[in-house]
Amino acid sequence: MLATAGKDKYIRLYDEQTKSLVLRMKENGELCGHSNRVFACKFDPMDNNRIASGGWDNTIQIYDIRRRGPIASIYGPHICGVAIDFKDDGFTLLAGSYRQDNVLELFDLRTMKKFRTIDWDGPKASEPLKSAEQEDDMEEDKKEENKENFMPTNEPAEKVDGYSRYSPAPFIYSALFNNKTNTIMAAGAGANQVRLFDYDTGAVLCVISDLPKAILCMTKANTSNDFAFGSVDSKVRIIGQRQLMDPLGQM
Repeated sequence: MLATAGKDKYIRLYDEQTKSLVLRMKENGELCGHSNRVFACKFDPMDNNRIASGGWDNTIQIYDIRRRGPIASIYGPHICGVAIDFKDDGFTLLAGSYRQDNVLELFDLRTMKKFRTIDWDGPKASEPLKSAEQEDDMEEDKKEENKENFMPTNEPAEKVDGYSRYSPAPFIYSALFNNKTNTIMAAGAGANQVRLFDYDTGAVLCVISDLPKAILCMTKANTSNDFAFGSVDSKVRIIGQRQLMDPLGQM
């Protein structure tokens, strides 16, 4: 089946062979699904009955096809692109948000709670990975500090560890797992960068920087570690994960 979502807030399922509508997800008790535009909708590769969707209403909704509606909600992520993905362990969900803080979050689908945040610049050498509880305690303290830098800017890049890093947040449009290499790829508008993170440590492994426009979407190959990403400049770039810092091929 094929799942779609959009500005009318509904998740629809279609038969890929007949192209006909099979099911429209409905409200389920107190769970009403989305209240605003939906930008991402994805099947769980480990459970074909489970779908996750995210959008402007700062929620991720979890649907069960057999229940014909939502079965759980995750509150917080602000999804503005294809920025949710399932890990192949059967219970980890990645969310990439278009905002300043907590842009890459990991949720446990068994509890529907966040258990870790991947920092855009990676963990500092002197700091261990923070738990979700520690991050929540720090979030209020950061709000006032970050107000002035909320929107993306065109400020010159700051060089850190040999990479171009911007002080503004990344404002994520796209995020996904590469389960073959146990990594996370993410891209957005604030710094016009694609970054590769180690899933276990949160370290920044590679950066594609100095791109002229925001990256709107990414996808990975099924049979290799290659991936492609499309941006506002109307170009699709294809690159192998091991050659992230080499010149990019263009289509």
